[in-house]
Amino acid sequence: MLPVSMMAKETVLIIGLGEVGHALFELFKENEKFNAYGFDSDEEKMRNVAGHVELPEVIDVVHICYPYKEQRKFI
Repeated sequence: MLPVSMMAKETVLIIGLGEVGHALFELFKENEKFNAYGFDSDEEKMRNVAGHVELPEVIDVVHICYPYKEQRKFI
């Protein structure tokens, strides 16, 4: 088996950098197996959390973190 440093990293995109998305982004960012990117409709939040606004052309995994307040109304 190849060492982690020689294996191709998966590119992960976290959509929504609020309470849950921000935490999830940080977990992927700290892990050496992934290239983590974050996207939010608020560009300033993207810069503050992810440090970038450009996204890669190829993405392996997408996590969508959609905010909601009332669980009964969430679909």
